[in-house]
Amino acid sequence: MLWRLMMLSWGLATLAAATQWRWLAVASGLVLAAYLCLALPDISLAGRSLLALLAGLILLLLSQTGMAALEAGLRQAIVFAAFMPTARLMRAAARHDPAIIRIRRNFRRLPPQSRPGWMLYVSHALSAMLSIGAFAVLAPLLPRQASPLRLRLAQMALLGGGLSVLWSPFFVAQAFVAHGYPALGIWQIVLTGLCIAAFGLFINTWLAGIHDVVGTLRAVIPALATLLLPIICAVAVVLLLNRLGGYSNIEAMVLAIPPLALLAAWWRRPAHLRALFRQAPRWAAGMGEEIGVVALAILFSAILQYSTIGGLAGDWVQQIGLAPFTVLLIAFLVMVGLEMLGLHPILCATLALQITQTVAGQIPDLLPAMLILVAWSFGSIMSYSGLLPSIAAATFGVAKHQLIYGRNLVYVAVGVMLTCLLLVVLAYGGWVS
Repeated sequence: MLWRLMMLSWGLATLAAATQWRWLAVASGLVLAAYLCLALPDISLAGRSLLALLAGLILLLLSQTGMAALEAGLRQAIVFAAFMPTARLMRAAARHDPAIIRIRRNFRRLPPQSRPGWMLYVSHALSAMLSIGAFAVLAPLLPRQASPLRLRLAQMALLGGGLSVLWSPFFVAQAFVAHGYPALGIWQIVLTGLCIAAFGLFINTWLAGIHDVVGTLRAVIPALATLLLPIICAVAVVLLLNRLGGYSNIEAMVLAIPPLALLAAWWRRPAHLRALFRQAPRWAAGMGEEIGVVALAILFSAILQYSTIGGLAGDWVQQIGLAPFTVLLIAFLVMVGLEMLGLHPILCATLALQITQTVAGQIPDLLPAMLILVAWSFGSIMSYSGLLPSIAAATFGVAKHQLIYGRNLVYVAVGVMLTCLLLVVLAYGGWVS
């Protein structure tokens, strides 16, 4: 029953994105609301608490803005909600990919000292394609018994996944930033994020003391190379829909990814496509918390823009006359600080977006967009309410606090310092006044 409601809401949201018909958006929102209400018993206590907080904040804002803001926010929220099952479908379609089978086979041939580096690089590449599904692919490769090696491999996998948030178009972070800065092309965000992620991999390689980098890369590159083609095709189709069809980046992703995923499954083997439809109750189940948090957070963010409360941060920044450099630094540190306290990255990004938009037009959009993505990447590694740490802890059988409050915090600390240093250099060079 639940998965059918989710599929119906997904289909209506996809049609609403394609046709821009208002009544389809409203119908999708009603079905989505019914789905979330029925899914509440299956959502974790932390998830229900976060949903209740978001719902309370939305009602508080609506008392000030009125129903017009709700309608505008609903159209945005349902598209983001449709992005979650879209990513699930893509992940399920890729599960039997021959490249993933080769990746598992390569791991078992590696000596133990090379496995942490292998896990970092492969988790990064797989997460870019499979999102949180990469952890399910990698979990059987960890030692069965609890051990320092098992914990280290799990930490490396989480780091790799967190870094892929910077550039993979299959994460909601990319959709959020693309929506917040619509003038940016998806290719700009992906290419810039890819460069930052490569630097992050280099820093983690150095911090983890991984020595046989060349040998490790030689073992994984042949298998990973085949994953690049689907990602390139997806980005190209999204770009075409964005440029020629006039769709936003998030709408283009929701429209492009499902047919591409189904086509890829049929191309490999028609039986895989039939299995994908038969297994829909399995891969479409248990999405209430993911969809609910994303949809309500986007709805909150949209309504916030219509309220006087949403402009308080911007008014404060404008009244005291802060320079763009200072505004960006405050937004970045506030977002990272709130994530460190355990808030979900999407909530922190909503506040950071409100702050950075006060300097819109004074600096290139790419700079604040990437700062939000960098902070989101850190939150994906250390936020206690974040999706990646929760899924990684459950999948790898490791306590969440061990994943978050271990060696990964060293990388976050180094990354925050380097980002702040980069902002100082840009300000000193005149790029950010």
